[in-house]
Amino acid sequence: MAEFGKNKKPDYLLVFDSCVDIPRELLDDENIAILNCRCNIGDTEYLDDLYQSVSAGEFFKMMRDGALPQTSQPSIAQIREVFEKPLRRGQSVVCFCFSSKLSGTYETTAHIAEQIREELIAEGVQNPGEIYVIDTALASIAVGIVALEAIRLRTAGLTPSELASWAQEAKYFVNGCFMVDRFDWLVAGGRIPQVVASFGSMLDVKPMLKFSLEGALVPFSVAHGRKKGIKQMAEYYLKHVEDINDGHVIIIGNADCQKDA
Repeated sequence: MAEFGKNKKPDYLLVFDSCVDIPRELLDDENIAILNCRCNIGDTEYLDDLYQSVSAGEFFKMMRDGALPQTSQPSIAQIREVFEKPLRRGQSVVCFCFSSKLSGTYETTAHIAEQIREELIAEGVQNPGEIYVIDTALASIAVGIVALEAIRLRTAGLTPSELASWAQEAKYFVNGCFMVDRFDWLVAGGRIPQVVASFGSMLDVKPMLKFSLEGALVPFSVAHGRKKGIKQMAEYYLKHVEDINDGHVIIIGNADCQKDA
């Protein structure tokens, strides 16, 4: 990393989609923007604003009460608004999207970004900013780790192109694993095949999943009971970390089960 950050502190926009799943206050910066995914429950649309308008407790209570959220990508209008203004004034943008294996957000965002820049050049806008859209091949708090480091590296002086190059490699050094109580939510969201869910349900086990290098969800273990599953996640970390004292960043997230976290 020594060859990076030789220029003065750069001023460019960092963009994350709302799957970043870290507290909003950690992203409280005028040069950070969030692309909000959307969630429909019944006839009501909720904006994924990192639990600013609806708390995590309220949201997960709706699910426990039987609600089946239907998620969708950020709107094209919002993507255009977030990108066009900085690019028009010559400010560059680096955008981090969650895994293209789990959502079409990356493809949509990358397409719109290229389209906007071509439009600005056709308009004759002088020196529009550069734009880099990254497929992180991760989701949720695993993207949060990338986000926190990207913010730190921007402050340290990496240019947009340097940060984009870093991100293309850094995503392979982030490892995320998690456990869910039931398979049906993952099936409903199209995250795992029905056959996997049926097998797990018959055995009455807790599925343990991680992100593949390509960004898909893959099972790595099963647990008979929640306590055993939590223990297995801790063992998974200890098995894969090379040096526990080597400055690793660990984020423990939870879906409204803080006691377990």
